[in-house]
Amino acid sequence: MRSELLSVKAEQPAARAAEMCQRYDLLAVPIIDDQGRLLGIVTVDDLMDVMQREVTRDILSMGAVEPGALDQAYLDNPVRVVVRKRLGWLLLFVTEMLTGTVLRHYDEALARVVSLAFFIPLLIGTGGNAGSQAVSTIIRSLALKEIVPSQWKQVLARELWTGASLGILLGLVGVVRSLMWEPSNFALAATVGLSLVAICAWSNSVAALVPLFAQRVGMDPTVLSAPLIATLMDATGLIIYFNVAYLLIPALTSPIAPLPESVVAKLTEAAQAAPPEWAAKINEIAQVQAERITHPNEWLFPTLAIVIVIGVLLAASRRRQPAQSGARTPAR
Repeated sequence: MRSELLSVKAEQPAARAAEMCQRYDLLAVPIIDDQGRLLGIVTVDDLMDVMQREVTRDILSMGAVEPGALDQAYLDNPVRVVVRKRLGWLLLFVTEMLTGTVLRHYDEALARVVSLAFFIPLLIGTGGNAGSQAVSTIIRSLALKEIVPSQWKQVLARELWTGASLGILLGLVGVVRSLMWEPSNFALAATVGLSLVAICAWSNSVAALVPLFAQRVGMDPTVLSAPLIATLMDATGLIIYFNVAYLLIPALTSPIAPLPESVVAKLTEAAQAAPPEWAAKINEIAQVQAERITHPNEWLFPTLAIVIVIGVLLAASRRRQPAQSGARTPAR
């Protein structure tokens, strides 16, 4: 029988000692130096205090609240401190301008088929909720070391299948609801159903890969929290929704993107030489594109906002990493 001494070096983080206590049901762990000399012990009650602080920090990060918001009891925290800790993450509303830009880009589709607007809250809400569920599950599994970043293919396949299954179930409900409002509009019902499947699968896939990528590059996965995933899912979910609508709804026959002026001119010339039944349709497309007002830089500001937010997240994660590594194992 071979016995092995369980110990933790003094420079290792407290999480290592806590993991050892949990795995082997220990009440105390020896602390040694680089030469293997005993420096003291750390007991379970000390580790519980340390892990409680770490868990609180992770929960606050996933809830988009800066660490330190619960350094005191909830009712003892001044309101100004609470506001300061919460405000930074609420500035994610800047990235919501991307959602507004997407809606503006597809305003013509909304004008032609007003019923599409009825399901926008349903779709973007479902995508955000599905992504939040997935990212919370993945972060917990990473913390418990149930998965590692190298298993990203397995995780992606699992979440993709999970998202598609959830999308099918929710899509059936969406189809029924759409037919209750417009019983004869099967194209709209199919658009809602297929969009829910695609959005759920996309949300779960992105939410699964983002924490794995963050841990792989040395970032803190909890910093890329559920509100950020939900914010990104709003814009991408709308893009999926409107593209599915253009494929399935006959009334949406004009191109998705504005046509250049040269193409509009050629369409006008082609209409003059086309048969009467085609000329009217070609003129309609050319006229719609000529009347469309699109700011040339409408995507610039939302894109810059997203880049800035990602930069802030990277900086916040880098600041937190040294703080975590600095939490050394307390010894007695």
